[in-house]
Amino acid sequence: MIELDKKGLNLENYKGIVYFKKKVQISSELKENVNKNRKDFLKLLKEKKPIYSVNTGVGKLADRIIPHQKIRELQVNILRSHAAGWGEPAPAEVVRGAMLLRVNCLLKGLSGVSFELIDKMVEFLNKDVIPFVPLKGSVGASGDLAPLSFIGLAIIGEGYIMDKGDVLPAHLVLKRKGITPYILKEKEGIALINGTQFSLSLLLHSFYEFDRLFKLSLISSILSFVALDGNLEPFNPIIGKVRNSPEQLLISKIFRKVLKGYRKKGKRKNVQDPYTLRCIPQVFGAVLEVRNFIEKIISSEINAVTDNPIIKGMRAISGGNFHAQRLSFACDMMANLITTLGNFSERRVFQLMGVESSVVPRFLAKEEGLSSGYMLVQVLSAALASQNKSFCFPNSADSIPTSLNQEDFVSMSANSALRLFEMNNNLKGILITELLSAIRAISMVEIKLPPFISSLFKILEHDFKIVKEDHFIYEDIRKIETKIDLLIQKIDEVF
Repeated sequence: MIELDKKGLNLENYKGIVYFKKKVQISSELKENVNKNRKDFLKLLKEKKPIYSVNTGVGKLADRIIPHQKIRELQVNILRSHAAGWGEPAPAEVVRGAMLLRVNCLLKGLSGVSFELIDKMVEFLNKDVIPFVPLKGSVGASGDLAPLSFIGLAIIGEGYIMDKGDVLPAHLVLKRKGITPYILKEKEGIALINGTQFSLSLLLHSFYEFDRLFKLSLISSILSFVALDGNLEPFNPIIGKVRNSPEQLLISKIFRKVLKGYRKKGKRKNVQDPYTLRCIPQVFGAVLEVRNFIEKIISSEINAVTDNPIIKGMRAISGGNFHAQRLSFACDMMANLITTLGNFSERRVFQLMGVESSVVPRFLAKEEGLSSGYMLVQVLSAALASQNKSFCFPNSADSIPTSLNQEDFVSMSANSALRLFEMNNNLKGILITELLSAIRAISMVEIKLPPFISSLFKILEHDFKIVKEDHFIYEDIRKIETKIDLLIQKIDEVF
């Protein structure tokens, strides 16, 4: 059980609730704050002043006043009209994440909602009820309106719910699970959807996967470094110190630790190694530095209030916290990090194809000509790396005005986050090609492996045979994929 209190969410608690399905409970202090805020809002409503989206229309229709007897109907209409989406269902973890983040936002006591709404959302989380949410349809402007509307509809017993892989009418699933559909009160429809939580959940989903792949990229580069007879001198701590980069120093430290016992054989003719070996601390260090900056943005946004209007005391304050520009920037930065790691890895795969035949055989072929070796392994890595480059267009630089130009500058945060799924998957494929190429190269040349490298090799070789003759390589790729978790656990010991 994880209690949400005034400290807010952190990445560890978020992961526990969203991915490991730990139960949620709300502190009494937060419940009191929400109830007080609701009372203030109801007093404000009695003054019969225009409050955006409560007794007025939304967007360009905010110039229309809604009769008091229809303001609850308005909240339901907002959800129904805004649930316009397209594409495959969002992963369950993304939907759970969006619900949790929205709960955490509403718990700040600035949204004017009743605690009963929050309690119903917590019930959905604790009973693992997953609303059907299409992946596409948000421009990240007045919040993630479309995807969050699908969540809102499920809460009131409309729309659809994912149930054991099927998309079923919400009211049927809720009835079977003994959950009473929620009846919306004033302001609660707009409060469910006016926020950045879907974009943020998409980003978090890719952020966790990126962290895994960053560690995997360290492993693949370590193995390539050994296979290509790399020079350890560039990992001298003096180089990192004069660069004023703690992250670069950390990478150098990790490499010196895992390569303890490694001895260069001196096969390379040039005095200096290619950049993909010599500049490992600089590139990985820079990636880590930007990754940490993205985490700072995420940690801040997790506990942000993104409503409009905000209810503070007896005031309804209209603003633009729903605008997800900071998330769009963060996603664009992550896209560049993913692409950089893929480019960096692909160039080492290229080196492993025998650019310098004195170091490794050309294409790692057992008998050149008769055997093509890993020629197409490098082609595969090039194809994946190139596609990721094409995904790197900065979505934060794009904007299509919506709502008859009321929303005249939008962030495109959801689009910026969505492409990260496929980019991470491409990066994983590239890193697997490097792992395959590196272990084959090591098996073809005489190298005494230091202890840590030897332990990695044992993980990779377990239930997997390195075949030097031409064979069906795709099966090797799938086999190596199954070993990723074990490899990451190993690097965690020194990271």
